[in-house]
Amino acid sequence: MNCDWMINSKHIYSSYNYCTDCMKKQDNLTKNYKSISQHEAALLNAAEAFTVFSLAIAAKRTGWNNVLVKNTLYSLKKKGIIISLKKDNYVAAEKISGSLFEIATTITAPSYISYWTAAAYYGFTEQQPQAIQVVSTKRFPHLIIKKSAIETTRVLSKKFYGYQKMQNFAIAEIEKLIIEIVSASQKCGGIEEVKKILKNCWEKADQKQLLAYCMQWHNKAVFARVGYLLDAVHLTNEHERIFLKNIPSCFSVLNPAVALESKNIIYNKKWRIIVNDQ
Repeated sequence: MNCDWMINSKHIYSSYNYCTDCMKKQDNLTKNYKSISQHEAALLNAAEAFTVFSLAIAAKRTGWNNVLVKNTLYSLKKKGIIISLKKDNYVAAEKISGSLFEIATTITAPSYISYWTAAAYYGFTEQQPQAIQVVSTKRFPHLIIKKSAIETTRVLSKKFYGYQKMQNFAIAEIEKLIIEIVSASQKCGGIEEVKKILKNCWEKADQKQLLAYCMQWHNKAVFARVGYLLDAVHLTNEHERIFLKNIPSCFSVLNPAVALESKNIIYNKKWRIIVNDQ
């Protein structure tokens, strides 16, 4: 039997086709929430398979008209049973804590987890970033879910690569993570933290894949930054000769986010790097 909640009449909502499983689900929902109505329980059951759902999904799954769906969503929001993430994006409050990465990448789609957040997920740092950092081809405003901020870094489509599906969300592959943290170390706690992450991840990194991703980045400064930092932490770069052939002809700054001060400028001639983050 189809367990979707279906209305037997266009305008009368008191009669439902219940199945045993749906009745059990509604009983559980009624126990978990205070003063939950039959319509509210029905909508929650209908959207249960979705972490993030919209009015259209709720209408399709319940078979209700938009007016009833909107009214029910409003009452659920007022009671704090569901949270409005942004326009026409909802999540059950009880699902938030265990689904933050999935929620973050869903409401900023297309996107994937990267920078300090990804490094922490992989276990390459003992730090626990307060924000969930995502990379997307679209621009999104600063978002907060409960107390968790979602920070989006917008990139060109040609740089939106090197990620993998992990459970119900996408995350940067180790090799792409390396490129992104050396290119924007301020998003990962600074150069010293980047060095620690490099030490912790290097054994798991595919150096051939890293070289390919550096080529795809279309910015020669990445070869200089990666090469310099690997030398700085005494890690072996199997493709060092290729890296050196691809560095820019002029000097690149190690950290573009830090202003240059003439009295503290250090030049690394091998990698043509200005070491400006000491």
